[in-house]
Amino acid sequence: MPPVFGRFSLSRRLWLVLLVAIVPLAALTFHDYRANRAKAVEDIELHARLLVQRVQVEEAAAQRQVRQLLASMAMANDMAGLDPGACNALAQRLSRSVDDISNLGAVTADGKVFCSLLPEARPVDVSDRVWFRDVRTAPGLTPGQFVIGKISGKPGITFGYPLRDDAGNFVAAVFAATNIRWFDRLTTSYQLPEGWTSVLFSADGEAISRFPEPEKWRTARLPEESRRALAAAIKANQRRVLMTGLDGVQQLFVLEPVNIANGALIVSVAAPINQVVAQIDQGLWLRFSLLVAATLISLLLARYLLHRFVENGIKRLSSAAQGVSAGRFDARLPTANLPPEFAHLNASFNAMVQELERRAAQERADQLALKHLNHDLEARMRELAQSESRYRRFFENSSSVMLIIDPQDGTIIDANQAAARFYGWSQQELLAMNISQINTLSPDELHHEMQRAHAAELNHFSFRHRRADGSIRHVESFCGPIDIGDRRLLYSIVHDVTERHKAEAELRKLSMAIEQSPESIVITSLDATIEYVNAAFVKATGYQRDEVIGQNPKILHSGQTPKEEHAALWAALSKGQTWKGEFINRRKDGSDYVEFAVISPVFDTDGQVTHYVAVKEDITEKKRLAVELDHYREHLEEVVMSRTEELEQAKTQAEAANRAKSAFLANMSHEIRTPMNAIIGVCHLMQHKPGRNDEDVEYLHKIDTSARHLLTIINDILDLSKIESGRLELEKVDFSVAAVLDQVRSIISESARSKQLAVEVACESAPLWVQGDVTRFRQALLNLASNAVKFTASGSIVIRARLVAQAAGTLTIRAEVQDTGIGLSKDAQANLFQSFVQADASTTRRFGGTGLGLAITRRLAALMGGEAGVESEPGVGSTFWFSLTVEEGRSTNTTASETPDTAQLIEKLQACAGRFRLLVVDDEDINREVAIELLKSAGLQADTAVDGIEALEKVKATDYALVLTWTCRCRASTASKPPARSAPSPGGRAHASSP
Repeated sequence: MPPVFGRFSLSRRLWLVLLVAIVPLAALTFHDYRANRAKAVEDIELHARLLVQRVQVEEAAAQRQVRQLLASMAMANDMAGLDPGACNALAQRLSRSVDDISNLGAVTADGKVFCSLLPEARPVDVSDRVWFRDVRTAPGLTPGQFVIGKISGKPGITFGYPLRDDAGNFVAAVFAATNIRWFDRLTTSYQLPEGWTSVLFSADGEAISRFPEPEKWRTARLPEESRRALAAAIKANQRRVLMTGLDGVQQLFVLEPVNIANGALIVSVAAPINQVVAQIDQGLWLRFSLLVAATLISLLLARYLLHRFVENGIKRLSSAAQGVSAGRFDARLPTANLPPEFAHLNASFNAMVQELERRAAQERADQLALKHLNHDLEARMRELAQSESRYRRFFENSSSVMLIIDPQDGTIIDANQAAARFYGWSQQELLAMNISQINTLSPDELHHEMQRAHAAELNHFSFRHRRADGSIRHVESFCGPIDIGDRRLLYSIVHDVTERHKAEAELRKLSMAIEQSPESIVITSLDATIEYVNAAFVKATGYQRDEVIGQNPKILHSGQTPKEEHAALWAALSKGQTWKGEFINRRKDGSDYVEFAVISPVFDTDGQVTHYVAVKEDITEKKRLAVELDHYREHLEEVVMSRTEELEQAKTQAEAANRAKSAFLANMSHEIRTPMNAIIGVCHLMQHKPGRNDEDVEYLHKIDTSARHLLTIINDILDLSKIESGRLELEKVDFSVAAVLDQVRSIISESARSKQLAVEVACESAPLWVQGDVTRFRQALLNLASNAVKFTASGSIVIRARLVAQAAGTLTIRAEVQDTGIGLSKDAQANLFQSFVQADASTTRRFGGTGLGLAITRRLAALMGGEAGVESEPGVGSTFWFSLTVEEGRSTNTTASETPDTAQLIEKLQACAGRFRLLVVDDEDINREVAIELLKSAGLQADTAVDGIEALEKVKATDYALVLTWTCRCRASTASKPPARSAPSPGGRAHASSP
């Protein structure tokens, strides 16, 4: 207890305790009063806010009424000629349909009133009005302006509506002004409690309308102090203010701007806050009165109890204590007929006296207990020695280098086995050494560092330590004070960081190489903000670092670099590629110079681009020297160019001849394929005609096989010619790589099964869906798979695809076909992938073939942005592969592997037999005959037409369900343009064509 309270009597302390208890109660009562008062004000404000928000409904209704009125007037025929008489008559008619409008009229484009509901002898000019300036450019109704009417002389809100000619030019405007009744309706629309008022103020505090008694208070002004409070609240955008109203009574005003008056009017609801506050004040005084009465009663009661029990009890306790101190242990205090606290105190005193008697008797026994205590202490010392042994084993066996050092002279007190292994000295040798023999610091520096560690100022150090072999290692040392016995020593845990130090040095070397590079180096963020430039950049451009850091490289643009260069730059960077090119830039001093720049993206460990780095060389002088050199070489180049032109002409003639040959083959595709298709079709019909004997069936099968083989060769030759003539175009569709692999396996499965070959498909990390030419991808893969079946006598064939590269939405896929066939030597591999060439002549005679498949595969791969190759070993097998570049695709409802089942198609066609009729159009008789027979075999009825003209005539006469046409040289191709009916009709007629 503080000394000041020790001088107080018990009575005074009691009064102080009562005072401390009563003051918080008084403070709590006052706080409750303030909270109740604030709550009452908030409730009044909330009620008033709900009432005042109804002004928004009145505003919206008034604005809709005025907009409809002025729009009707502006679009009326009476306003077409801007005739004042017609306009006045129109204003009279429209005014009878609305209320609360004081004036309705129109003004010319220069602001002269030529039409008004209220007659005016003198001309009126409203060009100075804000609403007129707004209506000249407004698309419709302008915001309202609160003004004193120049014609009516009364306050109102004026709106404008523009009239424009066909070209959109402003020619006139119609206007409408509200009267005083509208303001009264605005203030009387609330259901106010008793004693509340609603007032419509102008911005300077003049009352436009007040409820109740609007006429009595119209044009009345607030007191000067209230006007200032209102203006301050409007300026601060406050929605409430406590001020004296028009009737001299202080009220809480809740404000709301009238939006259609463009903020010139303020509507308010005022509540007499003093009435509510007075009731709360009465409650406060009542509480304080009760608190004072309770306090007085408590003081009197406490004084009586203090005298009767506390003071008398203290006297008895003091007398008994003096007797005990004199050695009379028989002194006892009464415990009956006392308050519980005093009875407990006396009982405690009696117990204390008994305890003193017991301790006197026990004192002799304590001597014996002391002997037992010494015995326990010796046991504890033995346990401490064991604990020290455990910690010693931990120190010795730790894998970290640990030293115990005397900070006064640097003597090594102890070292563990890890320290001996690291430094190369034995533990005994280390204990005979000083830390200065290991640390490369000078003795003074080392002593200073040990004192810092000893004082616990720093516990982490970086040193260079010497080992027994003379090598120097960079180490991190964690040091701190440790108490061993009565000595305060240092512990040191050492970690070898030499390799990390070397890595940091290497990083610093690379950084300095960039900084001191003779070429300008710029590093930017992804949004092209410069983050670093080296000294060469500063020297080349004249800009200081702080002038360009945070800027865009555009500050160097001279405007002379072609835009295509910048477009190519960003196109390459967006794909994650390096760009090389030239810029014509401008230095800080305004001089231009030419730079050769290599700009590359910087990737993080996740493969994401984080920055761009540009290495630039000033080649202005090189350009100048090149121009001079070109001047010297000009004569020589003229001779070279002459010879080159001759060679180019010869080359062009040869290429033209080659393209002509390829174009001839491509254009002959129809003439070549048509008879082959006819042979295959007729053979198919004869095979399925009843009554054939086995020998005829075998002959027909051989004819069909040979014809199909010949058609395959023809297709390969035509494909090759299309590629060479540049007429082969790739398509882009979404397809599944895995589905194409399954298709190829399905196609070769029959021939592989006949040779007992196992066919496997593997799609290793390849994307499921890509976008590219699925037909050419399937063709190239089928060429490799067919060759694998042909040249493999036993074993297996594996068809696989895998993703080898991915960048910016572009994928590179590698497709492989691996077999266990005859294999190829290095010399044989060199002859592959050439047109009409196989490994050797014996292969052609043994296995057959034209040698076109691999050539087509390589050229298709090149067209698809890839290449083709082979890896083979004679007698082991071969792996033929090709790569292609595609884009990321997306899944469709069907996959490329969903091929229709022929039997199901035939069943569907037979189910439609007799219900539909088809039309076959072809200029070849044999094709028409084959098509008719094939359709009849499916149960379908069909008609034929020789050309497009005949087909159109038959389509007009008969409603065909399907029109089948072959690409042919029909007479319709030289006739007039066919009518739109040749397209699919809405009635369900379909059209199909076949090459």
